[in-house]
Order: sequence, then C-alpha cells, then structure tokens
Amino acid sequence: MIHHLVLFRILEDDAARACRELGEALDRLGMEVDSLATAWRHGPNSTPDAEASDYALLAEFADRGALETYFVHPAHMALLEGFAGRVALAFADLAALGSNDGASAKV
Repeated sequence: MIHHLVLFRILEDDAARACRELGEALDRLGMEVDSLATAWRHGPNSTPDAEASDYALLAEFADRGALETYFVHPAHMALLEGFAGRVALAFADLAALGSNDGASAKV
C-alpha cells in the first residue's frame, strides 16, 4: 500500500473560492482514477495557522505501479496544468503508515 499525501497552498487572494474549485476538481479526478486509487480523501485545512497548508489530498494506491500510472494519467496531468500558478504543492509517498522503521515518532 502506498499513501500519497499532497499539501496545497493557495496562491490567489480568494482562497475560499480556490479551495472550492480545487475540491470540485479533486472530486472529478477521484472519479477518473477510481480504478487506480483504493482510497481518495481531500478537504480544506481546519487548523487556523498561517504556516499550515490550505488544502490536502490523501490517496491510497495498492502498489508503486498503480501510483506511477496515476502520475501520468491524463486527468491528473490536466488538474496539475489547470492549477499551475494558482497553488503551490508539496507531496510525499509513504510505503506504510504507522511504522517508523527506527525513525523518531515525534515531529
């Protein structure tokens, strides 16, 4: 199982509108990649902190192959293109959650 975490920071003045549009786009993308993703969750940040991201996506894929197929999926590429310049994003792919493999569990 691969967990794909994406954090979005809205670059536009009307963050509420941008978050709404991003959420709608992620809903559509989730339907397009339903055969690849085993889980698809997203939503706006609920912590009022200027350092926090504005929106997040957490998706799960059965294996690395499914994730890599998602990366080049036309609907994924279209979303990235459509939001280029409107959001800054960061992502991480975790092979397992709940296992720290000797790393510190505290952040």
